[in-house]
Amino acid sequence: MHVYAMIKAYKKHPTYNLWMILSALSFLAFSLLRPDADKHGDFSGYTALLYHLGGAETEHATLWAYTLEVSLLFLLAQIFLDTYILRGFGKIPR
Repeated sequence: MHVYAMIKAYKKHPTYNLWMILSALSFLAFSLLRPDADKHGDFSGYTALLYHLGGAETEHATLWAYTLEVSLLFLLAQIFLDTYILRGFGKIPR
């Protein structure tokens, strides 16, 4: 859905590019903040990124208190923005 919305925003009109950038940033924030776990402990995309960049000692770190709620809000924002682009709500400002 995200890629299709990007293609439609690119072809439709340049003013939709702002909505696509917001949707992409929302997708990035969701993927970095979403919590995950395995048998060794809890981690998020952010802590895994820090581990691979050498900024954290271990791959698993303590999660922030509300990462699940914040990541779900970013996911809902991305779905709303992609739906807005695909449906083409509102008039295109000139």
